[in-house]
Amino acid sequence: TDSLAGSVDLEGTPTGSFDVLTLTGNVTGKKVFMRREAGRDITGTFSLTNGLTAPSGTSRVRFNALNVGGIAFDTVGAEVRLDGAKRAAFTLGALSSNGVRLATSGDVTIGDSATNLLLRSVDIGTDSGAWSLRGPANVVLQKNDGVTIDSLILANGKGGRVSVSGFVPDTGRARMLLRADSVPLRDVGQVAQLRRKLAGV
Repeated sequence: TDSLAGSVDLEGTPTGSFDVLTLTGNVTGKKVFMRREAGRDITGTFSLTNGLTAPSGTSRVRFNALNVGGIAFDTVGAEVRLDGAKRAAFTLGALSSNGVRLATSGDVTIGDSATNLLLRSVDIGTDSGAWSLRGPANVVLQKNDGVTIDSLILANGKGGRVSVSGFVPDTGRARMLLRADSVPLRDVGQVAQLRRKLAGV
């Protein structure tokens, strides 16, 4: 069963008419917990036009002390820019509790049968290296089918390289291809927040 706890307050102001409705406001949360993910404090703002039909505008949110899948973050911030009901661009930045930095950006397109996530940039920084996305990568979420990852490649500029591609169905076996070459184990340990420090390649 899902667990949900904490408090979230949403305040907004509508202006205009039903045909062209503008919504502005903010959201705040305290000690929010859902299943295994928790964020002690949440703050955000939004400003949307055509809110009931084809919303466009910008929403921003910031999480403090967020834990996702056992990975602890000091801060996570995101901005989403809507361009109608089915298109959006996003940026996301995060600082983990052990100093690893993450920044990513991309576009989302919602179709009748699938949602396409186009990753335009991914940057990961550890205390010993910097990794970046070598080119745009597609992640496709098929309705009632599964998730397809198309050639996501990260490199550190020092010969290190990680590539991921494959298909994860809603039911049945997943087909994933992971290739790694000259990856410093110290970076792996930092990103995964392993208690024991790793060394070597």
